[in-house]
Amino acid sequence: MPETLSVHVSDDDLHAISVETPSFETAGAFDVELVNHGRAVHVHLNLMDGLSRAATLEATNHFVETESVRTVRVNVDGPFPAEGKLKIVTAYGAETAYADVTVREPDDADDSVVVDEALASPAGAAETDSNGSSPSSALPTPGAGTTPVLALAGVALLVAFLAATVVEGPIAVVGVGVVLVGVAAAAAILVRD
Repeated sequence: MPETLSVHVSDDDLHAISVETPSFETAGAFDVELVNHGRAVHVHLNLMDGLSRAATLEATNHFVETESVRTVRVNVDGPFPAEGKLKIVTAYGAETAYADVTVREPDDADDSVVVDEALASPAGAAETDSNGSSPSSALPTPGAGTTPVLALAGVALLVAFLAATVVEGPIAVVGVGVVLVGVAAAAAILVRD
């Protein structure tokens, strides 16, 4: 779970900002918890200096409802270590505060890849799933009643190609294209159902 930097807004005065920890150190991503003790307020967050090169905010302007808490994630991609300031501004510049932030490389950086045991067997080996059927049986196939439709599609293609060779023009080529698209769409519908 990421560490949290708490920022209190409107605690003493309207739009006042107090950072719980003015100097914050973390490993990897962290959360900024905006705790509003007063009326609804806009809080603007900005990453500065080296922190802006290593971390990102999904959004910079955040609306915090009356007497509520809003958590904002700061994602960190490196380079490590990164140092900079988190600038916190309320009410479009009415108040400004800063927190020094140091981000070090995460301790539990795990670059290993988990491989499923099913990938250990050769690709051509006959495999079955839990109900005893092979993966190829899961592929869509046309039903038995579609044979006449497929035969009619073949005849339509043959007639289209014959017409294109006899007419020899751009309109005939467009006609063949339309027939091909129609046959492809019909085949897709047949296989899907």
